[in-house]
Amino acid sequence: MKKTVIFIILAAFAITVQAQNADSIINHCWEIYENGNYIEGIVELEMALNKLDTNSIEYATALMDLGTMNWKKPDFPNYFEAKDYYLKAKDVYEKLIDENYHATFTDPFAAVHKDYGILVDKNHPDYVHLISILGDVCYKVSDFTQAEKYYLEYMDIVKKSKGKNHPDYISLLSKLGVTYYELNDFEQSEKYLLEAKDMQKKVLGTENSDYISTLVNLGNFYKKKKNYSDSENYFIEAKNIRTRLFGKNHEDYIKSLRNLEELYREMRDFAKTDKVSSEIESIRNKRLDDDNSIVEQSKSSSTEGFIISEQKLILAKKLCERKEYQGVIDMLQPALQNDFDENDSISLDASFYLAKAHIEIEDYKDAEILLSKVLEIYKKQKKENDYTLTLGLLATIYYRNLKNYEKAGQFLSESYLSNLFVKSA
Repeated sequence: MKKTVIFIILAAFAITVQAQNADSIINHCWEIYENGNYIEGIVELEMALNKLDTNSIEYATALMDLGTMNWKKPDFPNYFEAKDYYLKAKDVYEKLIDENYHATFTDPFAAVHKDYGILVDKNHPDYVHLISILGDVCYKVSDFTQAEKYYLEYMDIVKKSKGKNHPDYISLLSKLGVTYYELNDFEQSEKYLLEAKDMQKKVLGTENSDYISTLVNLGNFYKKKKNYSDSENYFIEAKNIRTRLFGKNHEDYIKSLRNLEELYREMRDFAKTDKVSSEIESIRNKRLDDDNSIVEQSKSSSTEGFIISEQKLILAKKLCERKEYQGVIDMLQPALQNDFDENDSISLDASFYLAKAHIEIEDYKDAEILLSKVLEIYKKQKKENDYTLTLGLLATIYYRNLKNYEKAGQFLSESYLSNLFVKSA
């Protein structure tokens, strides 16, 4: 009996040390990532995988974290890479679950092992979280059949563990509604969207973004079905809530107007179309006046006219935050049309905002020309982080514009190799 107790203590200690070491490695990689060095954090964690037992929860956790890093990367989210890592993590978990199922019949310490994390089952919180993520990432990459599979699996878990009134269950109703819409299963789509709306209203209330999203989804659903009356009602309800929450100058309010504009145009109700279009134009003109005021302010901030001053750069950042990309272009384009001093850090920073603005308005040609010029400067100056970020933006252009995934992948791969070179130098 004494030997048994000692064995259990030693086993528990070994597991704890292994888990602590893995946590330390993963946390270090996250610190790098969260400091803005996204590629470096990912590469560090990829290299750290070699130090972990491939048949362990820690290894599966690291794979999940790599998936999340790729998915949430602000400069260039890589959903396909994220999906691959999540599926690899799922394979590890399923292998552990299968082995542990058989171990419960042969291992006298199975219950103790489970308490300390050696054994997992499909109720393990990390596995449950992974299933919920897989549904979302499959939807992101338009693999709607697999998204449906994982959403239904997660829904069954949530229903048993938390009940139908839990926010997670209600969120899944909405996600399944839009997934079935993409699968052209309109009967199921309508069923889940209506249930989501009723449950959100009952449990969460109506003054929130989730309820608004469901209303918009229902509006789009009924527009697709040519049920224009119901579509209009849902779009108008969403618009009214957005008015109360955000006011009439907010981007979400404009989105509601555009939904109605498209609906009325499809209905060939030109009177309503013109009315909504006029309101959109009025808001846009007001914003343009505000932007012109900012541009004039930026011009007067420099005695040399259109040069990139620090004040102008700050104003460009503000416009980017407001998603007023044309204002950014109007402000920065004149000064960056000609070659600028390679040692002028403000101009180089401004070029990023200008390129991003061009990308957002889908003017990819100008963005590519500008970024290619900047890329050479960063390469020459050996500014590795800026060089890597520029590669990411070029990858975005090929990904969004030409759907040239191979070319986008080349730029992305080069950014990985750039980080590896820097670390080995």
